[in-house]
Amino acid sequence: HFSENERLKQRVPQGLSPIDHVKNQMKSALGHFVRAFQNTSFTMNNIASYGTENGYALYGVDFMIDQDLDVWLTEVQTSPGLSDQG
Repeated sequence: HFSENERLKQRVPQGLSPIDHVKNQMKSALGHFVRAFQNTSFTMNNIASYGTENGYALYGVDFMIDQDLDVWLTEVQTSPGLSDQG
């Protein structure tokens, strides 16, 4: 039987820390999201619809990380709440 640390080491590619392994998966998931919606959400026409040609869009992204250090993108919000109110 492997210890939990040994099992996780087998899941992480050689030379990467567990944190880097998770971050790389998050970056990959975000890249897939941007490519999937690049013609609808990430266009100047869409940004200009907010009243400015030099605008930006802020997205909120939720991830889950399972016990095997696999990352799952669970939700993308187009208008995440940024208030300090609960």
